[in-house]
Amino acid sequence: MVLNPAVEALFGGGDGPAPDPKPTDGVANLLDVALVEVDDITAAVAYLASDEARHATGDALPVDAGLLVR
Repeated sequence: MVLNPAVEALFGGGDGPAPDPKPTDGVANLLDVALVEVDDITAAVAYLASDEARHATGDALPVDAGLLVR
């Protein structure tokens, strides 16, 4: 989901090092994870589709490891 040329240009990655590394302090997660994993998104979707979320209406459920809090 996040593996694309724009993310590789910002954080590096791909086959070689980023040509122009940029500081990542402003876009770091609050939790100790590099990127949100597919399983994290899947768990959020499974929760929303379950009976446990039957009273959840009109809520935003960001699954971003605390990125929006910064």
